[in-house]
Amino acid sequence: MRTRFATIAATLLALTLALPSRAAHYTDWWWGGAALDGEGVNVGQQANTVFVSWFTYDEQGNGMWVVFSGQFDGTGKVVSGPVYRTTGPALGTTYDPAKVNRTPVGDATLTFLDMHRATFAWNVNGKSGSLPLVRQTYGASVIAGNFEGHTSGNLQCPGTGFYPMPTDTAVYAKGTMSISTAGGVTTGVYQFGTTACTWTGTAAQSGQLVHIAGNTTCPGTIGAGSIDLTLFVLDHAVVGWQKSSSAANGCVQTEQFSLIRSE
Repeated sequence: MRTRFATIAATLLALTLALPSRAAHYTDWWWGGAALDGEGVNVGQQANTVFVSWFTYDEQGNGMWVVFSGQFDGTGKVVSGPVYRTTGPALGTTYDPAKVNRTPVGDATLTFLDMHRATFAWNVNGKSGSLPLVRQTYGASVIAGNFEGHTSGNLQCPGTGFYPMPTDTAVYAKGTMSISTAGGVTTGVYQFGTTACTWTGTAAQSGQLVHIAGNTTCPGTIGAGSIDLTLFVLDHAVVGWQKSSSAANGCVQTEQFSLIRSE
């Protein structure tokens, strides 16, 4: 068991070091909520490339799938590309890939506003429109527990005069996080390096992610302020993205961390 956890820890450490602290994970089922029930966008992300399939309806009201793919722009939040509609072998017949035809029918742009909201703008068959999207949630992730791993990111403060650190200081440390839930409130205590902070907030399932917004208290430069935390649970592992802002001095800490559940 110890060997297995050591292997997981090494993998997560490599992940933390390989990705920038603001890297995001967008693979999921996305939809427009109850107002757009029956229509949605499936997103698959591998590195800088995104593949999108949109299930919607054609001019006669029949089900229609269209797809496009592309790479993120310089912001890492926008993907654009030509849209294709496909036809192929009839259902129930012997599948023949030579009968698959891919016809360009327009173009589309998928813009991620943050890790939980997006917009899908499309032009297909001479028509155009835009869909507001959120991650589609139909399951729950268990986040309570004790974790240990690594974090990397940046701490930005408005100046160097009163605060004893540069404007943009790299942060990297090994540490722990303890998460508990009770009465609709989620509480976390995390310690990386010599800094121990406590946060409380409400947790909401967002597709395969958990989004937590609330308040945090840290010693030293960060002090008390707000926290925006996203957790992605993978079996015994947790990958997270965190942004905390100080109410007292304007410092903003942006982190990505990789943790495993403690035995």
